[in-house]
Amino acid sequence: MNKNKDILLDILEKNWEPEQIYNMFPNPSPWKNEIEQEKTGYCWLITELHALMYFMSKKYGTKDIYFSLTDLIVFDKVEKANCFFEKVYKTRRLPTTNEEVTYILTNAMSDRGHWEMSVNLRKKYGLVPIEKKECEKNNLRTGEINAVLAFLMRYYASIIRDREKVKKINDFLQIKEIAMKKIKEILYTYIKKPKEKIQIPAYIKKKEKSWISPKEFYDRYVCFPFDDYACFFVGANEQDSVIKVSLKSLGNIYENGSLTFWKISSDVMYNGIYKQLQQGDTCWIGLDGGKFLFRDSGIYDDSVFNIKEILGYDVQLNSEMISLYRMAKTTHSMLLFDMASGECGKWWRAQNNIENYETHNENFFISDSWLKKYVFIAVLNKKNINMDVFKHVFLEPWKIL
Repeated sequence: MNKNKDILLDILEKNWEPEQIYNMFPNPSPWKNEIEQEKTGYCWLITELHALMYFMSKKYGTKDIYFSLTDLIVFDKVEKANCFFEKVYKTRRLPTTNEEVTYILTNAMSDRGHWEMSVNLRKKYGLVPIEKKECEKNNLRTGEINAVLAFLMRYYASIIRDREKVKKINDFLQIKEIAMKKIKEILYTYIKKPKEKIQIPAYIKKKEKSWISPKEFYDRYVCFPFDDYACFFVGANEQDSVIKVSLKSLGNIYENGSLTFWKISSDVMYNGIYKQLQQGDTCWIGLDGGKFLFRDSGIYDDSVFNIKEILGYDVQLNSEMISLYRMAKTTHSMLLFDMASGECGKWWRAQNNIENYETHNENFFISDSWLKKYVFIAVLNKKNINMDVFKHVFLEPWKIL
């Protein structure tokens, strides 16, 4: 049999003994309640919620913490729709073949997002604490509603771009008000109407009024230090460089303007992740969720893929090269929260958004080699990175995504 075929069969037929890896992490999972992704693309939002639940469990000394996902999904879609209409009006004089207009119309409604977009939602709307999972499975299937909303949004876009129907700003505002009312009615019917008031959870133990808004709850009792963190992407060519990148025309809240992230080298990112977990913190990461995943065991490991055996010579790959040549791309997010070393080498433990069939929770396990190659985004505490910026660039999202 062909030698390369033997190697590929070994990859596909790897017989894992995951207990050796699991035993490297003796502490139980820090989550009592977990949020499942179901049929949505909201891994980025769920990962941030898991980070907040971890933060709150340490702050209040209990694992009995759970936050509503569906309220935030509704808010995200309302804000994305508002962004869409504002951008359509702003570009109404450009032809539909223009790059920016094409991008806006193509990406009318989706579940996509990342850390900074979840922070935007948190700062504007707060959090809804709940005692148990109140999300029906039907509420976590967003493909159908995205298609309906996108169709309606593009229909209203055709009206907004009609010069005979929209001659002044008030015409646009009236059309947008009608469109947003219809979109909210659909969201509230299909998913739910977000709560305006919530009850202060028992673990807070405060003698204040028991009913407050989600924004008040977040501002008073959560107080996560978001400003201490920034979103870093692999991409800087020089080891010590940090490049500030502002993405124009991208975001889920129109008033916030551009989204900002920072480009650094893969080595700097790895060291930042390592420091952060050593300090007892968690780390939101963006990764390629389909590369060398042993699904039933919840294990990510590329060690079985022996490139030297296949090519006949050794190749040193890093995440910059893998990303640049599209060998992999960011498709998923998880929350790193633990690391350990032993006979199996160095491994990392992450909270995923789907169940590990072996451990019966959402803990997944990542080899050190895999993490260095297939993690492309990390939310890091700025104290762990030299933030001296020597270059600031502005990009349009359709030129890099």
